[in-house]
Parts: sequence; C-alpha cells; structure tokens
Amino acid sequence: MVSVRPARTEDLLGMQACNLSCLPENYQMKYYLLHLLSWPQLLYVAEENCSKKIVGYVLAKIDEDNEGVIYSCFSSGRSLHSFCFPCCQHLHANSRVYEHEDGY
Repeated sequence: MVSVRPARTEDLLGMQACNLSCLPENYQMKYYLLHLLSWPQLLYVAEENCSKKIVGYVLAKIDEDNEGVIYSCFSSGRSLHSFCFPCCQHLHANSRVYEHEDGY
C-alpha cells in the first residue's frame, strides 16, 4: 500500500534515489532543494506504508511570464517501475474514455 503526502526535507534523498533508478539523466540535489524552498506546497511523495521508502514523487512550480501572467508548471514526476503499472493502466483507460467523448 502506498500513501501520497507533501514532501519534507528528509525526503529529498529518497526522491533523488527514485529518479536515479528510473532515468539515465538526473537532477542534482540543488534542483530538488530549490523546489522545496520555493514551492513547498507543490511537492508530493508517494511512500510505501510498510517500509517508508519513497517510491514516487511530483515536483511542480509557479512561474510568471513577461506579461505578468502567473501559471503553474509540472517540473518532474517519477515512480519506481514496480509501482507504476497499475497507475499507468488507470491513466490509459481514462485517456481512452476522454478521447472517445471528445471525438479524437
């Protein structure tokens, strides 16, 4: 079982480890720290309940364009492969429903 909760400082190493296990390109620790310090309300982790291991995360940020329009931006999100498949199945099934309803 997995729980999703806001990220804390002590989660940063687990977030980085999750990223390292999934991708060949990786972020330095300062990238995670910048997000945590600047937009703490937009960082979440998925934590396995028994082991308390970080098995996924989401990073987002808030930016402003040249005209002063404020928008949010999804920066990064990862999950360990062993925790990804059920979620991907659910997202894929929902995307087919939306495509059908929208006529795409």
